Amino acid sequence: MAEAFFLGAASNAIGTLMVDYVVKPIDRRIRYLFRFTKLVEDLRQQQNNLNREQSRVNEAVKKAKLQIQTQEIEEDVKKWLTNAENALEDAQSLESRIEENKRCFRWCPDWSWQYRLSKEIEKKTEDISKLVKDSHFEQIGHRVELPVLELLPSEGIVIFKSSTAAFNKIMEALEDDKIKMIGVWGMGGVGKTTLVKKVGGEVKGFDRVIFVTVSATPDNGKIQDKIADVIDLKFEKKSEEGKATELWSRLKDGKFLMILDDLWNEWKEDDDLRKIGIPIVENGKGCTIILTTRRRTVCESIKCQVNIPIDVLDENEAWDLFKMKAELDERVLSMDIVEEAKKVAQECKGLPVAIVTVASALKGTQIKGWEVARKMLENSILPEIGNIKEKEEENAYRCIKMSFDYLKKETTKRCFLLCALYPEDHSIDVEDLVRHAWGLELYVLAESVEYVRIQVLEAIKYLIKSCLLLEDGDVGRQVKLHDIVRDVALWIASKEESGFTIQSRLNGSFEHIMAISLLNNEEKTFPEKLKHSKLEMLLLNNCDVQGSCFQGMRELKVLSFTGSRKIISLYALTSLGKLRTLHLEHLEDFSFLGNLGALEILTLRKSSLRGLADELVKLENLKILDVTGCYFSSIWPRNIIGRMFKLEELYLKGTHNERAFDDTLHEINSLPRLTALSLQVSSFHFMEGFEFPRLERYDISIRTEGRSCSIYLTEKSWEIQKAIPLNVISLLPESLESLQVLENADEFMECLTDKNLKLSNLKLLHVGNLSRISELPTQHVRVEGLVDLRMHNCPSLKLLFPISLVPSLVSLETLEIAGCHGLKQLFTKLEGDGKEEEMSPTNNSHNLLCFPKLRKVDIEKCDGLEYIFPALMALQGHQESSLSISDCPQLKQVIKVENDVMLQQLQFLGSLSSFSVRHCPLLIARLEAMEAHLRYVRLSAFKGSFNRSKHLELREIIEDHNMIPETNEDGLNGLTSLEVEWCRDFECLIDTTMGTGPTSVFTHLETLRITESNGLETLCKGQPPHGFLKNLKKLDVKNCRKLQLIFQMDDFRYDGEQNQEKPLSNLQSLELFNLRDLRWILKGSPHCFSLQSLKVVNIEGCEKLESLFSPSLIRSLVMLEELKIRGCHELKAILPESENDGEIESNTSSLPLCLPKLKILDIHWCRKLEYVGPVTSAQGLPALASFSVYGCGELKHVFGMAKKQDGVEHPGVVRLASLQDVRLEGLKMLTGFVPENYVVKAPALKSIRACQCPKVINFAIQQASKQLSLQTDGLSTFKKLSYNTYSLHLPEVRDHKILVPGADLGHLDRLTSLHIANFKGGECLVDTSEAMKGQPFLQNLKTLRIEYCYDMLEVFRIDEGLYNREAPPPLLSNLEHLQLEYLHELREIVKCPTHCVNLESLKVLDIRGCWELRSLSISVVQTLGYLEQLRLDRCYKLKSVFMELDGTEPDTLCLPNLKTMDIVDCPSFEYVIPHAFTPAFPRLQKLKLFNLRSLRSVVAGHNCLEAPALEILFVRGCPLLTNTTLLKVGKCVPLKELTYSDDGGAESKNMKNSTLCQRSSNSESITIGNFEQLFQLQGGYFVPSPEKMELKDLIWLRNIWKGHIHVPTHLKELRKLKQILANDDILASSLSQGPQLKKKMIFPQLKEIVLEDLPLLESFIPEGYHLEFPRLERLVFRCYKMITNFTVDYLTLIVHAKTNQASRVDDASPSQKNLFWVRLRFTSLPRYIEEAEEFSPLK
Repeated sequence: MAEAFFLGAASNAIGTLMVDYVVKPIDRRIRYLFRFTKLVEDLRQQQNNLNREQSRVNEAVKKAKLQIQTQEIEEDVKKWLTNAENALEDAQSLESRIEENKRCFRWCPDWSWQYRLSKEIEKKTEDISKLVKDSHFEQIGHRVELPVLELLPSEGIVIFKSSTAAFNKIMEALEDDKIKMIGVWGMGGVGKTTLVKKVGGEVKGFDRVIFVTVSATPDNGKIQDKIADVIDLKFEKKSEEGKATELWSRLKDGKFLMILDDLWNEWKEDDDLRKIGIPIVENGKGCTIILTTRRRTVCESIKCQVNIPIDVLDENEAWDLFKMKAELDERVLSMDIVEEAKKVAQECKGLPVAIVTVASALKGTQIKGWEVARKMLENSILPEIGNIKEKEEENAYRCIKMSFDYLKKETTKRCFLLCALYPEDHSIDVEDLVRHAWGLELYVLAESVEYVRIQVLEAIKYLIKSCLLLEDGDVGRQVKLHDIVRDVALWIASKEESGFTIQSRLNGSFEHIMAISLLNNEEKTFPEKLKHSKLEMLLLNNCDVQGSCFQGMRELKVLSFTGSRKIISLYALTSLGKLRTLHLEHLEDFSFLGNLGALEILTLRKSSLRGLADELVKLENLKILDVTGCYFSSIWPRNIIGRMFKLEELYLKGTHNERAFDDTLHEINSLPRLTALSLQVSSFHFMEGFEFPRLERYDISIRTEGRSCSIYLTEKSWEIQKAIPLNVISLLPESLESLQVLENADEFMECLTDKNLKLSNLKLLHVGNLSRISELPTQHVRVEGLVDLRMHNCPSLKLLFPISLVPSLVSLETLEIAGCHGLKQLFTKLEGDGKEEEMSPTNNSHNLLCFPKLRKVDIEKCDGLEYIFPALMALQGHQESSLSISDCPQLKQVIKVENDVMLQQLQFLGSLSSFSVRHCPLLIARLEAMEAHLRYVRLSAFKGSFNRSKHLELREIIEDHNMIPETNEDGLNGLTSLEVEWCRDFECLIDTTMGTGPTSVFTHLETLRITESNGLETLCKGQPPHGFLKNLKKLDVKNCRKLQLIFQMDDFRYDGEQNQEKPLSNLQSLELFNLRDLRWILKGSPHCFSLQSLKVVNIEGCEKLESLFSPSLIRSLVMLEELKIRGCHELKAILPESENDGEIESNTSSLPLCLPKLKILDIHWCRKLEYVGPVTSAQGLPALASFSVYGCGELKHVFGMAKKQDGVEHPGVVRLASLQDVRLEGLKMLTGFVPENYVVKAPALKSIRACQCPKVINFAIQQASKQLSLQTDGLSTFKKLSYNTYSLHLPEVRDHKILVPGADLGHLDRLTSLHIANFKGGECLVDTSEAMKGQPFLQNLKTLRIEYCYDMLEVFRIDEGLYNREAPPPLLSNLEHLQLEYLHELREIVKCPTHCVNLESLKVLDIRGCWELRSLSISVVQTLGYLEQLRLDRCYKLKSVFMELDGTEPDTLCLPNLKTMDIVDCPSFEYVIPHAFTPAFPRLQKLKLFNLRSLRSVVAGHNCLEAPALEILFVRGCPLLTNTTLLKVGKCVPLKELTYSDDGGAESKNMKNSTLCQRSSNSESITIGNFEQLFQLQGGYFVPSPEKMELKDLIWLRNIWKGHIHVPTHLKELRKLKQILANDDILASSLSQGPQLKKKMIFPQLKEIVLEDLPLLESFIPEGYHLEFPRLERLVFRCYKMITNFTVDYLTLIVHAKTNQASRVDDASPSQKNLFWVRLRFTSLPRYIEEAEEFSPLK
């Protein structure tokens, strides 16, 4: 049986092997010969699949880049795209061979060739199939740091000597790592902002430059938003503190330059900056700050290390600036004018802001005008401007005032004063100025809003030219005022003679004011009962306004109310009979809007439009309706817009219902005066014969096929995607400047070609993804104005432009052609174009000149393209021009050149800024550019190029073995940056072995980067030419597996002359990565070399490297700051002790090594490393701050023993003064940091991590920082360090059951902070013994934190017999913060007699996750007088907090300073405080009791607590808690939050109410437990109003409160509740005497009332009461028997409540049973009508 089994198994195995090794190979070979056609079909199918996936991935990449401008595409995506492109190219090559095989096979079959070809096809098919399979990526790209933005445009900026000196000082300070804060100070208008913006635009070395304006009234929220916007941070938190935390977290990990402009107040570095979230730079991370201010004291308050004053211009500089702005030419003008002009300039006192405003105002003035101006400046005084601090500032104010006086038009002056209404440094929207000007009737003769817009824009342009306004943001859309100019404008407008008086603050008299502006972001309340008889304009932001305030504003014409969600009543505006312009936000109730009969401009934002339509038809004079970005839940009603006959401008775009206005197009079409329209509409409605009226401005989006918008139309730009209704073409305006036709819109282009349209102003033409278009409609386009032409994916395109049109393309700047496979030349000669002339030296080049402005040419994937430009053309290039060509397999030349003579005539290609050529195998060109990129081409095809290049990037260069001399014979000495990647055929960069190379090469090269070039053997083969790499600053070589040597020193030419620079003396950064065969970095004699500039060395994965540098070279590393070595397994030492490799001895060879600036030293995974360097070399590391050695298994000492000079080992001290962080890990042979008899002193040491170093006996570090974090698995090694340490952090402790004295750490008598975590196996922290008898320990400890010590039983174990109670004070008497977390086995905190411990200083007690803890064993009275915070969480066996000592006097006050008490998830907890103490907590602010199943009372035996300061009360899950009354005596702090829920189950529902304690008459109380009423009041006092109140499952509750109290109420499912406000005894007695008077009660803070599912509730208040709710925002109730009526005053929005017994109804006909009212829609309640009522004097 077994034999048969084994025979069967053997036969099966043999059969399987036969199939695998015999049958399958034969089958494959037969398939190669006879299934050739099937293999080809499979290849083509996979090609199609890969093409599809490539297009999809490319689209995803494009989409990612479009959606987020800061996207960096993932490397795996880039690599896949490269591989896919290569695979498709290889497949294309196979296709040509397949066709050749088919032709040859018919006549002469070659089976061997077909076999080899079939094998290649199958292999390529498998490769392509794998690429298709791998084409799905989890992530396409990620965010990267944004590039530094240009903060200041270069044009119009004048640089003077004074500002240049300050600029240089700032730039010099920024290069100093020690300088963290720079102050720039000087008077207003002197040019501080301009200067620091210039610095921000030119500085290098920062991740980002952030510019923020602070101003006189800083808005921290606005500053935070600006910073977040610059660093691309989306806040998750809403509060200022939360935002500050997020900013701090982001900024501290980068390197940023923060420019804080225009500080006025004195700031404190630690306080004000931290509030915003700005971390000062530390160890190269964080923010370096530049601030500008007018006051030096501000610089001093924030402790600027460098203060740079900016003075006024000297006389010559001031005159030069004045001449430029006034356009004065001394050579042309008379001497009289020049002299007078100089006198005027002198009056400006050198202040730039004064000079430019005065000079601009006087431009073109004659002699008389100059004289008048001078006298005005000499005689004017401005004594009332409060901001004037300096004499020169007063001159600036006078100059600006004179410039204002010189404005010719009063309307221009008024526009200028309108700008002063906006806050300092505010960006002013010009469109707002237009609407304000219309409302104020500034242009009384204007017949249309468009006319006013034109006039305002002209005024703004004039003011900008006059230097009274600054452009800001979009040209013509935003402007701003310089702060000094704004001060002058406000001063001018404060005078009645200005004709337009302005008030921008809530102070002073408003009686004569014409405009009030309160637009800053601060919350404010508009004062009531003020006279505003002349007020015409009111601009409010974040302002609380009562409706009654508008009663006295009879002249108001412009009203803007933004920012705040506090609603104003439109009913309150009905008295504004002259209101013409209205801007509102957050509006939902439009009742009474139609009563504003004079209204002509209505702007709504962030509002719901429901109900608006009915009111709009009443506004017969409306000219502008703007509801951009509002909400509309349904379709806009018909026959509304069509009735607004006077409407001129309609803005409907951006509403959140994109279909809202689909049915209104025919109405819009009928509006006779409409000139501006913004709209989104469906193509279905658009096709119904609709034609737009003749609009001057429009912004229209058309949706097609139920998709999002695919057609975007404005008066100057059309973008059309997909198929569209052809009647759109009839609307095509001749003034169109931009036309984009994309994706299957062939019909549009064909129809456009047939139409007789003339696009005379077209500047941009973008055509893409049109399959049928064969030529452009050039007969309809005036090409002289064409600036930007882009043609993408138009495979049938045969003709771009005929040659006859080329001379007309004088404005063309950008030309992009992609995916147009039918093109052979871009410009084709047509019949009638004339004979093409040959270019020769005798031709006039000016006649042939074309494209004078062309800046960018981008050609991609044009398979049939052979030439780009014909030979007829000579192109004029520019230094800004760029040329990019990729994937054009048939391209031969850029310009068709027949001979060398023609080549010499071409200038375009000789002055490019950049060119890029990729995958053009047939292209031969000679190109010159500052920047060049080549990929998958032959370098020899570009021979003679790159002579002027500064940056050269080479990728996947084919067939060439070197750069020089194959490509260039001139040595590329102008090159400063060279990148070589994936050039696998390169053997070297330079080959001089042929003897014909240049005499000098790469003499100016600064950056050299070589990666993935596995054929590279050396940089230079043969003798290096003169000056080779002498200026190199950065060398980066990665993944070049054959490279064995970087530099052969003996080959370099160095004559040793005194003034001659040594090779590599400028090298600053050296990075070598994964060079597996590298044996030497520098080989040969080192004395001719210097590494004096080297700052960073990073070497990783060089497995065969045996040494870094020789000692003599190391001595030249005086600038080295960072040294990182990883994965260099043959290294035995980093800093060698003696000369190697036959190095010649020198006088300095015996000197110790010194690296004076080395800060970071990291060594990882160097298996054979024996020591870093000799112990003497440690003395030469004075700046070393971070030291890390990891995974070096042979390391015995970090610093080894130096060679014995006299046969005797000398003990010594190694001082590492700057060392802060040490990490030693995975060092199995390490015995010590230094040899025996040596000690290390590191006074700055803050952190030590020493793990997996089992043989270390003595660490030998005797001195460290007092703030030490220690993580180790061998504590006794660091015994001496603990003696002088103030702060000790032990993240992991092992091998000890007791820390003290078990770990032999000493008594830690100086320790103030101790943090211990992961004490594995530890049972106790401190255990006294005979050795410690009478000795103090932990006497100064203030903070103790122990966490995740799962085996700890006690924290302190003290034997009374061994503790001398006479000598030292009790244990822990200075402890302020005690935190114990997750000590699961902890039984006791202190196991000792009570007199041994005194926690009299303890302020915070926090215990969590101590499951077995039964008692804290702490005496309340004697130890916890200063306790402020108490938190107990998940202490499952704890029954009470404090123990009760014998002899405690009754009614003793306990915990007098307790502010917060949180007790959570302690199911055994019965009470907090023992019975003997007074139940009073005078400072308690928060009480939280959660899930305490056994809790019966807070204080044992008491059910009444005094808590006058209580703000937050949270009780949930305490089913056994008896009635406990929290008594608030006297003047009480407002209760802000109340949460109570009794979810304890059936056992709690059978309990009776306990008797309440006796209360004072001057008190208020809150009862918690099982009760019928919540609040009770004695003596007529009010319970303060909480912000939050939550009550659940209180089935006994009948009354929420009794008495005159106001509290937000949220009640659900209280089915036994009958009445909300009940009469108390005092009120009942007052009602029984005398006449029945109304009693009014006001609830000033109540915002929400919700009464739901209360079937027995009849009234909110008893009859005879009148309640008022001034701030109620929400009222909801479902109460079927409710007889209390609610009404609202439409003017003040005060809600009133009264109960009328006469309105009682039976259950069959309930009254007001369901009500939902919100303040936003206030008219859903009946209007309150005031009655003559008599009120009781009672409150």
